[in-house]
Amino acid sequence: MMKKKLIGGLMIATMAFSGAGAVSAANIGNLNGVDLSNMDMDTALKFVQSQREQLSGSQLQNQINSAQQMDTYRIQSLPSKRNEAFDVMVNFIKKMEDSRNSIIGNMR
Repeated sequence: MMKKKLIGGLMIATMAFSGAGAVSAANIGNLNGVDLSNMDMDTALKFVQSQREQLSGSQLQNQINSAQQMDTYRIQSLPSKRNEAFDVMVNFIKKMEDSRNSIIGNMR
């Protein structure tokens, strides 16, 4: 019974780390090039957990890098948005001045 649980756990771990949906009988005891079938259960479990932590850490680092890239893009777009808002205000003020001059011209 213990051997079945170990093999079942190895199948799940292999699926998780290989990214594949199907696991063949040839790679059940092999995780990232390491043969888990020769290890005792505690050692294999510790190895699988360390691999999971490394994977989680690398995924977290990838998410942080993506967030930093998005923040950089947003920061780079701020000056252009500021310039666009400034241009809108300049055009608005110019139209107000033109309207005021037109009204004053009509009053004369």
